[in-house]
Amino acid sequence: MNHYTDLAFIVDTARVSANYKKKHVKMFCEDIIKMFRHRKDQQTSTQYNQALECVSTDPRLIKYLNDEERIGFVMELNVATQITTYAHSTHVARLAEAMMKAIIKHRRELLVGKLGISSKWQVRLHQRQLIHFIIHAALLHDIGKNSIVSVVNNDYRQLSDEERRIIRMHPRMGLKYLKISQELKYYHDTTLGHHKWYNGKGGYPSDFDNTKSPYRFMIDIITLCDCMQAATERVGRNYKQEKSFEKVMEELREGAGTRYNPDLVKLIDDIPELYKELERIAIYGWPDIYYEIYKNYMR
Repeated sequence: MNHYTDLAFIVDTARVSANYKKKHVKMFCEDIIKMFRHRKDQQTSTQYNQALECVSTDPRLIKYLNDEERIGFVMELNVATQITTYAHSTHVARLAEAMMKAIIKHRRELLVGKLGISSKWQVRLHQRQLIHFIIHAALLHDIGKNSIVSVVNNDYRQLSDEERRIIRMHPRMGLKYLKISQELKYYHDTTLGHHKWYNGKGGYPSDFDNTKSPYRFMIDIITLCDCMQAATERVGRNYKQEKSFEKVMEELREGAGTRYNPDLVKLIDDIPELYKELERIAIYGWPDIYYEIYKNYMR
């Protein structure tokens, strides 16, 4: 793996055309993804994670990729290194998309005053951008787990105190991956704050005040959908017994106003079709998600 940083330096400084450099950098990226996909360390070594972090943020590599290619490169590495984390994030994205569509259809007033939106009419006008944002915020919220050995996140057992300390580092670890693209900077707060409580008095990281973030409402959506997915999950990262959807809703109601945005919890209870759709996605959405990953990435 270390040879690729040397090769990137040689290509970057070579007296050849920019197109030639782009062609070879793309070849390097394909090779790197293949190596991670066929790794043989049983996902217990930090060496691969350190190498992944280094190559996927290497300025001499990513400078020859456009924004779409940079994001795709990091996503493919996420699939190759922690497919269950990518599946989790995809699942959260499906839940968050359903939430955003319901807000736009039934409770547009919840978005007024957020992200420069000044009226319900503007919510309708910018609905495609709002849906795009929440989907990508969900897909990227756990990207920091690329820097954590997979066995910590995937093992079928309770985590140790030290492993919990490591896991709590992933929101901040994710920020270095967001720096590879100008487009990704908008997901800084949702990546950093998705484990913060709604009232700002709990969760982590402790030095981030989600209540003062201009993206607070988006953080609230990701936080709720992340907890909903993790609590009902029965495939992949399952180191605890999954809960029924109604049990999760009981916990969301109990935490409304403290851990979770009360408007979002009320939205789910007030709109039966949203409740049923979230339950369907959470409980029965796995086959479609893994099929999509297989179709798009397992070539």
